Order: sequence, then C-alpha cells, then structure tokens
Amino acid sequence: ASRLRDNNIAGHASLLNVVAGALVVATPIFGRVSGNLAGLVDRRLVSKDYADAQAKETSRFVQDRLKLDEVLREESGTLSWRHDQMKRAKIYSRQEELLVAQEANIKRERKQAKNTTIENVAFGTIVGSSRITAGILGMVGAWKYDDRPWMSSRMTAAGSTVYGAGTALNALETARIRFSQEWRNRQDAKKGILPRQVLQQRLAALDAMSQALHSEGMAAQKSGNLLQ
Repeated sequence: ASRLRDNNIAGHASLLNVVAGALVVATPIFGRVSGNLAGLVDRRLVSKDYADAQAKETSRFVQDRLKLDEVLREESGTLSWRHDQMKRAKIYSRQEELLVAQEANIKRERKQAKNTTIENVAFGTIVGSSRITAGILGMVGAWKYDDRPWMSSRMTAAGSTVYGAGTALNALETARIRFSQEWRNRQDAKKGILPRQVLQQRLAALDAMSQALHSEGMAAQKSGNLLQ
C-alpha cells in the first residue's frame, strides 16, 4: 500500500486485522464448547465398550455396600461363606474410597478448568479487542481519509498504540500463566494429586485389590466389573 500509494490495500489489510481479532476473542469460547462436545462423544464411546462395567453413581455403590454390611452382620450362612464375604467387603470398602477420591479429583480438575476458561475469555477479549480496534481505525484512516494522509497516519498510530498495549498485556499474562502453572504443578506433585500420580496410585490400588481376591481364591467370573 505504501509503495503503490493505494490506501485501499491498507484498508483491506486492516479488515483482516478485525477478523483476526474476532477469532482471538472467539477461540476460548469455541475451544470450551468443542472440548465439552468431545467429552460427550468420548463418554458415549466408552459406555458402549464397557456397558456392564460402568458404575452410574458413586452414591449407589455406597448404598449397596452398606446393605452388604447389614447382611454380613446378620448371623446367617456358613462360617466359610461369612469369612469370604467379609474379605470381599474390605475390597468393596477400598473401592468406595477410590471412587470418592476420584470424584473429588474430577471436581478439582473441573474447577481449575472453569477458572482457566474464565481467564482465557477475559484476556482473549482484551487482546482481541485491541486488535479489532487497530483494524477499525486502520480502515477508517485508509478509506475515509484517503485524501488526507496526515489523518490516516493519526488513525493508524492510535490503532497501533492500542494494539501494542494489548500485545504487551498478552505477553505478560502468558508469562504469568506459565509461572502459575509450574508453581501449581510443583505444589500438586508434593501433595501427590497430579493426574499422573493419581492414576498411578489408582492402578496400584486396583492391582492390590485384584491380587487380594485371587490370593483368597475369590476371583469371580466378573471380577473385572469390580475393578472397573
């Protein structure tokens, strides 16, 4: 545009800036929506593969386990049967602890994801709006004041100043997010609640439960359903 002295080209370039700024604003929102849709699809796929192994609600599992405890407290059945069922009850109690802990981890992760989404939307709006502002002022300067280059230059300078401030804020916010993520990961690692650590602990507990069942000769035909 400068070489050809054609302000129309500069106006078109500013229009693309407006589009880019709008995408910056919309990306966090569409990212959250698409993530939720992907999670919904994944849950349906998993439900098809493990239809009989999926526990619908932890509260239902707790209720059933409490009913089993009531049955075991009654003096009925042979001694060996009661002995085996008491050992199974311990396994079920451990499974309940895993399910409750898993729900707590899921709630914590959802809370973190919600806070991250709010931050992304807020700062995406600020940064995207600064770019949109620069684009709008660029279009006004190029298309409305094409015969007055000094006015066009003032519009471009004002838009560039706003966009520069937005970019600087984005750079600082990116550094802050990275630092806070590393700090939170270190704190979670000390507490043993990183997703990797939680999964490792859960797998180790499930393996121990499975070995306990097999060692006592109580592995049922559908023991895999319990471990799921």
